[in-house]
Amino acid sequence: MRVIIRMFAVALLLYTPSVIAQVATPAEARTVSQVVDFWVTNIERLIVSAADAMPERNTRSHCPMVSLRVCELLQSKSNT
Repeated sequence: MRVIIRMFAVALLLYTPSVIAQVATPAEARTVSQVVDFWVTNIERLIVSAADAMPERNTRSHCPMVSLRVCELLQSKSNT
């Protein structure tokens, strides 16, 4: 039991400086506009990368194979 307590104490002493070093440097304060700009920029980057990864649009991709002829007829009527 004493060995376990000593190992715990040594581990605690080894990890304490790293925890203190992380806490000692506070994050810089940001304004609301900086935070909003950060979020908008990240969301925009995600959306654009997802859109770039999408394949080119197929005009008949929404039509099931059974009613392909019906979709062609509807599209030809809408184009005229």
